[in-house]
Amino acid sequence: MNRNTWLVPLLIAAAVMGGCSSTSETESETTLGFDLVFKQDRVLEIAIAVDAGFDAVIAQYLNDGQIPYYSATFQFDGEEPMEQVGFRLKAEVKDGPGKSEPKYSLKINFNEFGQERFYRIDQLHFGDNKPDPSLMRETLATRAYRAMDVPTNRTAYSWVTVDDDAPTLYTMRQDIDKRFIKDWYGTALAVDDGNLYKCVPPGCNLTWQGSARSGYVDTSCAESSGCGLVLQTNEDDPLLNDYSDLINFLNIVNNVSTEDFPEAIEAVFEVDTFLKYLAVAVAISDYDGYIGAVDNFFLYHRPDTGRFVYIPWDMNKSYGRKKCASAVDETGVDPSVPWCDDEARPLLYRILSVPEFVERYEGFLAQVLDEVFTLEQQQQWVDETDSLISKYVEADTNSYVTFAAYKLAVSGEDTGTDPIPLIRFVETRRAFLLDHL
Repeated sequence: MNRNTWLVPLLIAAAVMGGCSSTSETESETTLGFDLVFKQDRVLEIAIAVDAGFDAVIAQYLNDGQIPYYSATFQFDGEEPMEQVGFRLKAEVKDGPGKSEPKYSLKINFNEFGQERFYRIDQLHFGDNKPDPSLMRETLATRAYRAMDVPTNRTAYSWVTVDDDAPTLYTMRQDIDKRFIKDWYGTALAVDDGNLYKCVPPGCNLTWQGSARSGYVDTSCAESSGCGLVLQTNEDDPLLNDYSDLINFLNIVNNVSTEDFPEAIEAVFEVDTFLKYLAVAVAISDYDGYIGAVDNFFLYHRPDTGRFVYIPWDMNKSYGRKKCASAVDETGVDPSVPWCDDEARPLLYRILSVPEFVERYEGFLAQVLDEVFTLEQQQQWVDETDSLISKYVEADTNSYVTFAAYKLAVSGEDTGTDPIPLIRFVETRRAFLLDHL
């Protein structure tokens, strides 16, 4: 029997000061599960044994570019192993063979083969941090967004062994799914029962494509789930999966008159949450989302308020890692024009055409610079993370960077390297923003 079968109810009962735990999934149970898995005080040790062998997984990817799920055994931090969980690479999917790498991003799906959830969690992502020699950008960005109360996934560091390969350091990420919604919003007033849409480019600009569902999701593209704005919850519910809520939202975004737009958009969208996201994204140069690459975000429709919420995702190219063609300098773009190029982004353009919304955005940006993106706060976060992972980075024989390069990447030195070292980025970006504000 899996240890979690009996462990979770006991922990939940203890957390709520006694009493019987319900068999239904509640807010406290979900949040406690994530608290137990995404630990912040240590690097988690994870062992994965692939039934067919990890070499077979890699061979299939290198031969034909395919990344199907394989059955595997998963052991978390010394607990009793779970058998027959789904395991696959998270690599670039394309026609033809894949590309050999020192290490690959990984994904675990606990119920792919009919097994129970792990601490009420369906899936875990393990990022290889390939574009980030500091191995911290994802973690720092999520801390910054969460500090401003922008809904963002949890992260933790993990020391992962697959079969007999040497262990390697990963950033473990929480999936954006129904469990995430429960973790962030709870369950009151059925707030967790809404439609969650994932941006799978192309097709995420949020432009008006008519009143038919087919204008917003392309089921014929190479991605198995479709491209565009792909529904992640309620997929089989005919009353909820017709995209009518999204179509109504995008009709307002694109077609409501300038005079009526401010009131209309606030009725269907959490404008302040988006403006907080925008303020953080501009501060940390997170240009891999809607304001840059038009990628890596979700939209969630809250049943309790009737409003959509913007949720950022995949921030490992923040803190100066991703450049923009229209960048003023290496530290990012002008905060008064917080986007990379002229690609259509009606949600952003129309919101920033409203003086009141611009004033709120500038206020949130000032708050970020005063409370979150200070040199002292960012140095503290970097130091905390470095003390946690430094010895693992040094021991990681599969790493993309040397230990010396890692130490340089988290410094404040003016190296002239790309990407710019973290603390040097904070210094130059803060000075740039304060000058332009």
